[in-house]
Amino acid sequence: MIPNPDRLQAHFTLESRPSFRLMCRWTRLLLAPGGILLYATCSLLPEENDVTVLRFLEDEPSASEDPIQAPWGVPRQAGRQVPAGSGGMDGFYYARLIKR
Repeated sequence: MIPNPDRLQAHFTLESRPSFRLMCRWTRLLLAPGGILLYATCSLLPEENDVTVLRFLEDEPSASEDPIQAPWGVPRQAGRQVPAGSGGMDGFYYARLIKR
């Protein structure tokens, strides 16, 4: 079942989403300089994908995007999106981040 995006939007702000908070904490505490974090979701919502990554990059000066060069998916402002129905999949999003 595909969630109702309007309902999801009403319940969460970007900062309250566990994925955003965890990504910030992991990058600060667990990644050594040069460490890579792969952020992946099975969501098609920009707010859970590239919007989250772009906001994170604004807030975390020690992180930068390491663009994924691949023949699959569609480039987004940050990361790559595999559209729903592509290869029989529901759709996915990936962003590769590196700690400086």
